[in-house]
Amino acid sequence: MRLEIVLEQEEDGTYSVHCPALKGCHSQGTTREEALKNIREVIQLYLEVANEKARREIEQQPKSTVVEDIGMTEKRLLPVSGKQMVKVFRKIGFQVDRQRGSHIVMSKGDVILVIPNHATVAKGTERS
Repeated sequence: MRLEIVLEQEEDGTYSVHCPALKGCHSQGTTREEALKNIREVIQLYLEVANEKARREIEQQPKSTVVEDIGMTEKRLLPVSGKQMVKVFRKIGFQVDRQRGSHIVMSKGDVILVIPNHATVAKGTERS
């Protein structure tokens, strides 16, 4: 499977990267190579969790799934850590599914997020 990714260099020289086809699939790195390595790991984790969720749904045969619009908009992004992001997403109903390396996979219904557990998450990653 081939997936398109978007790699952007931040003002501080680090890189943020995301996969537009997989909503919530984002990472970062201090170098281009590290960011690409991290997004490969994130995509693998994302697909593992998505596959497990699909299997559970097939077994349970739900009639419908409701995904809420959480309505979070922010004009100015403040520095935030991965730990802080996890805390916020837990408050709105997301649960932690697993962690591998510095990436935490969270989900709520059909929505899957992969959060980089870094001291400061790159602004490009936050915007995604």
